[in-house]
Amino acid sequence: MLDELNHQFMRRLEKEGLITLKELYIDGTKIEANANRYILKQTWKQPSCG
Repeated sequence: MLDELNHQFMRRLEKEGLITLKELYIDGTKIEANANRYILKQTWKQPSCG
């Protein structure tokens, strides 16, 4: 179902002249998040006096 919707969407964009389907670029960017509560507590801890 999603493949069909994607196909229809791409064809509509092509028909409107917003894209061409002559070239294909694939981006393999990966973004990693590595945070947890312990790190946040240590980062935002108020400095102690004395």
